[in-house]
Amino acid sequence: MTLSGPSKLLVTVAVLYLVNVGGGACFAGEVKRSATPKTSALPAINVASPGAARAPVTGMNTNFFEPQGVFDNAGVWNAAEAADVPMMRFPGGTRSNFYDWETGRIRDTGGLEPGLEGGDVVPMDDFMTRAKRSGIQVSYVVNVTDPPAKIEALARRWQQTNAPVRWVELGNEHYLPDYIDRIGGPAGYLEKARRALAALRAGGYGGPAGLVVAPEIDVGQNDTPDQESRAWNRALAAAENSAFDAVVVHVYPSLERVGFKRAYAHAPSALTAEVSNLRRMFPGKQVWLTEWNLGKPSGTPQVNTLWNALFDLRMLKAMLRNGVELGCYHVLTGHGWELVHLSDDAGPNAAIEREVPYFAFQMVNEARGGGAAYAANPKGRVLLPEGAEHVAFRTQDQLRVVAWTSAARTGVVRVEADGRPLEFVGGRRLHGDLNATNESKIPDEEIKAVPAEWPRLVGPGAVVLRFSLGSGRGDSPGEG
Repeated sequence: MTLSGPSKLLVTVAVLYLVNVGGGACFAGEVKRSATPKTSALPAINVASPGAARAPVTGMNTNFFEPQGVFDNAGVWNAAEAADVPMMRFPGGTRSNFYDWETGRIRDTGGLEPGLEGGDVVPMDDFMTRAKRSGIQVSYVVNVTDPPAKIEALARRWQQTNAPVRWVELGNEHYLPDYIDRIGGPAGYLEKARRALAALRAGGYGGPAGLVVAPEIDVGQNDTPDQESRAWNRALAAAENSAFDAVVVHVYPSLERVGFKRAYAHAPSALTAEVSNLRRMFPGKQVWLTEWNLGKPSGTPQVNTLWNALFDLRMLKAMLRNGVELGCYHVLTGHGWELVHLSDDAGPNAAIEREVPYFAFQMVNEARGGGAAYAANPKGRVLLPEGAEHVAFRTQDQLRVVAWTSAARTGVVRVEADGRPLEFVGGRRLHGDLNATNESKIPDEEIKAVPAEWPRLVGPGAVVLRFSLGSGRGDSPGEG
């Protein structure tokens, strides 16, 4: 079938499930009508235009100063490339407040971060070279306590070496109780951030810059009390902040306070409320979520399981739907919620394992590859079985659907244009147990994403599927 024009390319995704009833397998000819899952009417996907490309929301915070975050380990960079990671945050979070870019070392923290100084050396030029080689762009977190001349020289160094710095963040979490007095409160922080940005501009950096704000997300709470977070943000919003393009926030739903189930269920909606609030307080500015994950404690059984992968997909969906321009998961490698785990052996040859959440990012990044844009501005309807979720991206000639469910159901994913099924091109699937067998991880051999030979969602699990917009021959396999 020849599609007659962009305005008519309304694609409907229908996921039809064959349900496992009473522990016995139900095949196509044996489906019990009473077991048919409920459906809900949701907006369909308008693929009339791929839309404007957005900054990636699937970047990674680095933790290369941790013993297990060895930055020169080839396996880490290979894993990042295999997952199509589009950007990295450097030199990380807290470490950036004390990072000396000229030496690659963490300077004296003045007692704020005992034991942090004197760790591994991570030379900025070496990091930038590796990032360029891997096709990765960088969000650089500036040490705002450096003198302006040193910050201006930093920007000049980026220009001289063609460093792939595309975003800058001014400081990291100075709103925390241990930092707030040292930085002079929000007024002192804002003064230093303005000064640092002026120095960067003088050095030739012309990209977007973000101003750090305090999180007010209400699923659990970060380490800062509510009233201090709000006072920090009100002070920044009331002051002159026009030089900054974005506000930067970090979100960690606290499992210690609210438990896993509440965090899983409510964190995406709380993130939506957080973004909406920041857009009201700072009109016209982008919102960057440059540290986020499931939250403490890392020993919770669900953290490195399929539950975590599905949580990450739900959060990524919330970011996409709310137009978050830049997002960095915490962390790529190192201690705590990492996507890539290094063995205890030191050095660049340490073996790596891909944790379960890694595959969620691999699927989303694969779907976004080649300039595919998130399919926003929906029209019409899409019928999905209760409990299934999805996001979709498109290029000029493909629609790519990432779908997932925590239910033990399987079913065909059917995509139609003008009432005709589109040709299924291929994809990957991730299928496994929701809970870890050893209370921390699913064994590595059980969590690899494998090619999807059928357009099928197998639950609990996730799929990324590609459909051709240039064909309507209806070649997708049947329910089988």
